[in-house]
Amino acid sequence: MRKALLFAVAGGVLLSGCVRTGRMARIDPASVTTRSSLQKPLPVSKTTQRTTQEAAPAGASGCALTSQYGGDKQQSIDLDCYRFATSDPDTAYDMATSDRFLEQQRQDARNRLQSVLLNQANFACQLEKGRLYANRATLDAAFDFMSAGFSAASTIVGGDLAKSILSGVAGLSTATRSNINANIYQNQIIPAITLVMDAARKEALIDLRAKSRQNIAEYTADEMILLANEYHQSCSFERGVQLLLNAALNKEGADAIVRGINLRAKAVALKDQIADQLVLKNRLEKQQLDASSVQANVDALQARLQEVNLKLSENAQGVDPITTFDKASGGTR
Repeated sequence: MRKALLFAVAGGVLLSGCVRTGRMARIDPASVTTRSSLQKPLPVSKTTQRTTQEAAPAGASGCALTSQYGGDKQQSIDLDCYRFATSDPDTAYDMATSDRFLEQQRQDARNRLQSVLLNQANFACQLEKGRLYANRATLDAAFDFMSAGFSAASTIVGGDLAKSILSGVAGLSTATRSNINANIYQNQIIPAITLVMDAARKEALIDLRAKSRQNIAEYTADEMILLANEYHQSCSFERGVQLLLNAALNKEGADAIVRGINLRAKAVALKDQIADQLVLKNRLEKQQLDASSVQANVDALQARLQEVNLKLSENAQGVDPITTFDKASGGTR
């Protein structure tokens, strides 16, 4: 009976995780725009609906934010109802596309709508970056729970072998959590992914701003919406991983990223050492003891920190990772 219960709980957790895996790999919501007239959103649970509605203010236009896919955060702008102002008789999309408006009016409306979409994309990206780092807290809690559970079980069960196995698994859970924190969240994958996401978004933003000077025939509102969604989707875990994989095709770009990550980790370690030495120095001075040797250590550590910061600056100026990656895959964007 106990085994069946354990399998049921484990199966439920795994199935729940599978449902969320796709959404965790991409930015949420999948698109910064939606069209309510083209596709009805999929039904969602009452809990999800309540959570997303609380985060979906109506905005200045009176058009509530929504989502194209069931379960996504309701943070997409509905082009079928969004207006720049509640007093406008036409939607923003109509003002940017309808022949009833002069070409210059459509161009102005297109650029204004572009600014609205980019602002919403930036908001979603900030939430996405926060979610990437928040996953660290979730993993910490999970591994702490496992470690505590196995440790407690090892004190309850009978038999030396069972106690030894459970104690070992508890230690493994703690070690795994420490390894994930050290190698993924603090100085490996997540910082590298956010770095390349920011670089990709910066390049896309330059493209969008350059195109905003073109007339409505050269740069239509629909093309702008497509590019704005590409800008939005570049802030996703999947896109960041793809860019990192592309970096592997070009050693210079990959080396620049790894160098920057390692230098930042070294700078953090040096700052921690300096802080420890300063605490020791203050303690010695309060006891009226000689702290000159500790001060010498502080000076040496600060000199090393300055060198690391200088190398960080030089490394940041040396390689544009996105340009380098795209050349490796066949050209720049």
